Amino acid sequence: MTRRGRVELRRIEDRTSRQVRFSKRRSGLFKKAFELSLLCDAEVALLVFSPAGKLYEYASSRSLQNNADESDASKLEKLEKLLTQALRNTKSKKMLAQQSGGASTSGSGENSNGPRGQEEERA
Repeated sequence: MTRRGRVELRRIEDRTSRQVRFSKRRSGLFKKAFELSLLCDAEVALLVFSPAGKLYEYASSRSLQNNADESDASKLEKLEKLLTQALRNTKSKKMLAQQSGGASTSGSGENSNGPRGQEEERA
């Protein structure tokens, strides 16, 4: 059986392909979170923001039950504001990096941020 080999980590230029890859990777990540919770009896929480800013979330059932009893609406609102602000900051940094990257392009055409830059592209 042959292996596919390593996937080159760089931004997918085609918008449709990028969205399909995001959806497939997101579902795989959620499956792994569920498996980790089930197999290792771990409490797992996962937040994923789409490129459009839509929130996808997963929490193992035990942590959902415990947190629902202990938290009140004001704590959740504060958390939502913090997450929203973090997303805005990330988008601002991304725009600044793209602007400065466009002004000073290197001959290699590679992203100077490496794999980290790709993660910000997905966020």
